[in-house]
Parts: sequence; structure tokens; C-alpha cells
Amino acid sequence: MRAALSGLLLCFALGLWSARATSHSEASPVDATAGILEAFRSHRLVAISHHDDESQAFLRSLISDDRFAATVEDIVVEFGNSRYQDVMDRYQRGERVAPHELERVWQDVTGPNGSFDVPAVEQFFRAVRDKNRSLPEQRRMRVLLGEPPLDWAKVHSKADYIDQLKALGNRDGYAADLIRREVLGKGRRALIVYGALHFQRKVVWANYGSEWPESDTLVMQLESQAPRAVFTIWRVTTSMQVPSYFTAWRLPSLAQLKNTDLGVADFGRYFAWEGERRAVRDGKAVVIPREEWRSMQMQDQFDAIIYLGPEASFKDWVLPEEKCADRAYVDMRLQRMAMLDSPRAEADQLRKRCEL
Repeated sequence: MRAALSGLLLCFALGLWSARATSHSEASPVDATAGILEAFRSHRLVAISHHDDESQAFLRSLISDDRFAATVEDIVVEFGNSRYQDVMDRYQRGERVAPHELERVWQDVTGPNGSFDVPAVEQFFRAVRDKNRSLPEQRRMRVLLGEPPLDWAKVHSKADYIDQLKALGNRDGYAADLIRREVLGKGRRALIVYGALHFQRKVVWANYGSEWPESDTLVMQLESQAPRAVFTIWRVTTSMQVPSYFTAWRLPSLAQLKNTDLGVADFGRYFAWEGERRAVRDGKAVVIPREEWRSMQMQDQFDAIIYLGPEASFKDWVLPEEKCADRAYVDMRLQRMAMLDSPRAEADQLRKRCEL
């Protein structure tokens, strides 16, 4: 009986999806670079995700385009500790920077597991440097490091770590202040390169509520006084539960979502969050049952999708072999993860990668 009821509900849901989709047009693709440049005509901030090989390849291509360099002054990145902003500025000016000094930029971010200590990140910074070398000094792009300036030399316990972050502010809040000060406050334009979930306009695990302002995303904070101030882009792949006609688009393509069938689809079809959702009841955060989960249209969460291929790959997102050969480095990573009570799976993954 229960199985039959579930099947009936599924058919009903699919029927609603079909009916809704037919009342909206299909999303229309344009060349992704051209689409982003067009977005900068109406927005000073454009946000795009970074965490796969295809996204990084597109970003390097975008940065190398003369039209991009003529439009955008700043690139704000998640994968850099702002404590080393001077190091990055010198590197982007073309000065000689020792490798061990440069790699502190991405090795000493707030996360202890070294997820950004991968070839893709160094390749990104090198691509900006290479482009800047071809530009006159006044047109060179600045890379702004978005992570709080955590000083790992002063972290000897979990309490030390927490105390520093409390003093510095949460990650998204720090980045939002940085963008207001260095980009918007100076009348500049910036490409924001972060993980896509930092661009949510309502947080899915808060059931799209607004009870926890301390957990507001980067885009939520930037738009608190100026709705839709950021043009946000989501990477789409065939694993998402939406009509996949985008697979016929040329690579790379970008399409705006508003008033399209892809735009009215629920965000959960793009990001299948299976963890807990919480709400505030009697002043306390409580886990809510699935039947109380809210929905949110994708067009209210993001402005556009980018298609870079049917699947995402991560070959350039693994720790380089030479790092595994550096036992002092590996011990540092394991010590940081143990000190901060990181999930055991993260340490096991590092040991497996380095064959320990």
C-alpha cells in the first residue's frame, strides 16, 4: 500500500513538473565568456564557482581574454589566506617570489586538510600573472585573497583556532567586508571565485529561513542592502535532476535562468542536499521532518547556469606527489586535522594518497 502511494505521489510530482515546464521557455545559451562580460555591464560583481577541472580551465581561458582584462579590475578568490596579500600582490606585479613563500597563500587557509594545496590553484594564480605581464601597469588585475588572515603559527590548540576566528569574523563575513572595501568602495568590478554554495541567497540547510544571520552566505551579506547586486552562476551537469537539453549546447555556454523551465525548477534538483534541515522553535534550533522542508525556485537562488561538459572531473584537485614525499608537510597536515577534530575520513584520505 505504501509503495503504491509513493508511486502515485511520484507520478503526481512529475506531472506537476511537466505542466510547469511547458509554461516556460527553454533556457537560451550564449558563449560563456560573452555572457559574463555582458553581466558586468549591469553588475559590478559576478560570482562563479571553481571546484573542478573544467571550471578551472574555463576560468584560465576567461582571464586570458583581452576583453575580460579590459572590464574587470579585481578577482576575489576563496583559496588564499589574506595574511599573504602582499605576497600575492608582488607575485602579480611580476616580481620574483620564492615558491615556499608563495605556497603559504593557499596552504594556510582556515581549513586544516589542505584541500586547496593542489595544482589547480597554483595554475590559476599563474594564469593571472601571465596575463598581467602582457598588460600595462594601470590595467593589471589584482587578486584579492578572501580567507581571513589566520596565523597558524599562533594556533597550538582548538581553542587558539576558535579565538582567532572569533576575532577575525566568519569566513563569508570577512570576504564580504573585503569586497565592500577594496572593490565596491573603490568603484571597481570583481569576479568572485568561490564554492557555489557561498552564493546561495537562502541557505538550504536552514530550510531557506533567515533565523541565523551569523550563517549568512557571502552573497546574502553583499546583497543585504542591495538585492541582486551580485550576478551568480551555477555549474550544471547531467547528474542534476532537470531537463538535460543543455548537453546539446556548445562548450562553454551560459544561460540566464529567469522565466525558463530550468529557472522554475526547485534548487533541490540542482543540489540534492540529504543532510538535516533545521528551523528555530522556541528560540532553539531543531531538526525538522522532511514533510516540512520548503522549496525554492532556482531562479530565486541563482541568476544563470554555465555548461562546461556533462560531468565534472577533479584530476588537478589532489595533493601533488612531491608533497607526499615531504614528511614534515604531511605531519603538519595530520597534526592540524587532529587538533581541530576533523572527520577521520579526511586524515585517512591523506594517508591513502601518500601511501602511509
